[in-house]
Amino acid sequence: DLEVVPSKWRVLGATMDRRGPKRICGEISFLGDVVMQGSVTHRRDPCGDRPGVELRGAWTGNLCAFIAPNAGKRLWALSWKEKVNSQIIPLLYEGRWHECPEGKAKLQGNFAYLSKTGTFDFELERVETL
Repeated sequence: DLEVVPSKWRVLGATMDRRGPKRICGEISFLGDVVMQGSVTHRRDPCGDRPGVELRGAWTGNLCAFIAPNAGKRLWALSWKEKVNSQIIPLLYEGRWHECPEGKAKLQGNFAYLSKTGTFDFELERVETL
């Protein structure tokens, strides 16, 4: 079973879409239930004649059951929306939550923005229990 305690987590990792990888860093918080809020920074390095990009996003979402064949609802996922200041429509993320030792977790899955899609791979580390 997953026990959700009020806590802050550091998020590090990357997203990958048709334009290439973006590095992600930020912080999320669970405030005593399955609801998550946070903020992250996306950084894409310059490539050829394309300039580098830095975007800031606000995350809002929740822990939910990850339905897998023959596993029932014993696995966990995180589903959230990201509002980036320069975009009107939020990005939608959903990923499998992998619990790791020593207050760490991995989060892997997919995201979508209109008809565009991509993948993500994040490492989370609990930095504070509230």
